[in-house]
Order: sequence, then structure tokens, then C-alpha cells
Amino acid sequence: MITSPVADTGLAPFFFLLACSLAIVLAIVVVALEAMAIRFLRWGNFRVAIVDSLLANLASLVLGTLLLGLIIIVATSRPPFPVDDLIVGLLGGFTARMYVDALLGSGPATLPWTIGNWALSVVIEGIVLFLLRRRPLIQVAKASSLMNLISYAFLHAASVLIYAALRL
Repeated sequence: MITSPVADTGLAPFFFLLACSLAIVLAIVVVALEAMAIRFLRWGNFRVAIVDSLLANLASLVLGTLLLGLIIIVATSRPPFPVDDLIVGLLGGFTARMYVDALLGSGPATLPWTIGNWALSVVIEGIVLFLLRRRPLIQVAKASSLMNLISYAFLHAASVLIYAALRL
């Protein structure tokens, strides 16, 4: 079948916009779910919970993106980037390339990396929650852990459904 180049190249922006729209919808749902979780823990009224969840997720997004960018740079640089030894040490002996493979779901260590990412999110969001409200650390740890447990469960379920829908 012969198609025009315009039809072929016009799909890329469509899928990019679709992916961005899906990411925004998922982010809104995550913020709402996390706000309900910390509201359940009597963090404050729903407005306070939404604002705190939004700020914590923004901090986690920014720091996580910077860290991922560094890891991808290290994983794709040739010859090995000098920081690679530091990253391997910090990541418990895994190379940056293994981390990227795990993120893509093709590596042997996907579950450990998911747990590591969850723990990193708990720490980053916990620091933000502590700085925002100056609550006792145990209360902040419970709130951050519950928030991220719920959001990671939701995102995992969403990714399974999206993957299944794409395979149809």
C-alpha cells in the first residue's frame, strides 16, 4: 500500500500529543489519589492535601527527571562516563545501562528498580511534606509511604491496561 509522506509523518505529532495528554490525566489522578490518602491520615482539609500532594509530586518529578537524565547520559556515553563508577556504587552494583533497561521493562531488575524508585519518591515527597507542614517525622513517613504506595499501584494498573490496549 502506498501512503503519502504527510500521512506517515503526521502520526508522530498525534501520538506525541496523545502521550502528553495521557501523562497529564494520569498526573491529575495521582495528585487526587495521594491527596485522598493523606486526607485519610488527617493531614488537613482536602484543599491543603491537594496543594501538598501537588507540590510534593512536582518536586519528585523535577528531581526524578534530573536523576534519570544523568543516568541516561551515563548509560549512553561512550567511552564510559567517569561518573559511571559513582552511579554503579550508588545503585548497588547495577550499571546505568541496566537501570535504563529496567525502566523500559526489558531488564532483569525491573521489580527492584520499581521499589527503588518508590523509595526515592517517598524520601523526596516526605522531605517536601515535612518542609511544608513541620509535622513529626513518623507522621510524614506514613503519609509519604501511603501516598506513593497508592500512586504506584494505580500507575502499575494503568500501565498494564494501556499495554493491553496497545496489544489489541
